[in-house]
Amino acid sequence: MGGAGEEVGPRPSSSRVGWLEALRALFIRPSLAWGLCGAMALALFLTLHRPAYRTMSLSHQSHSGVQVLNVIFKDAAKVSQVVQLLSRAHANIVGGPGPGGVFRVEVPKGKGAGSIERSRIVEFARPAY
Repeated sequence: MGGAGEEVGPRPSSSRVGWLEALRALFIRPSLAWGLCGAMALALFLTLHRPAYRTMSLSHQSHSGVQVLNVIFKDAAKVSQVVQLLSRAHANIVGGPGPGGVFRVEVPKGKGAGSIERSRIVEFARPAY
């Protein structure tokens, strides 16, 4: 027990020693170490970064008798003009304003969508899918 030349404690397995040696070898060469750090930083950034765009798709289905439009009104549009346009088109605002000033507007299918799309107070109007 405990004679000369004997090691005390468990001996690391050869696979563990190989892995540690490979890791040490990586950090002996600074260019590889910095490359690994850069790759990890990029992976972290891409994981945490949220896209700067949003889709204008519907999160739910609308009723079968209506069509939903994504509408952006011009900055110069007055509330009274918007109310008048929606009234003539038998339309209702059902959502918004969202990112970019997008409103969700429901219009009866086959009625009103064209008048909203062609209005001079509307900057953008397209069907939402």
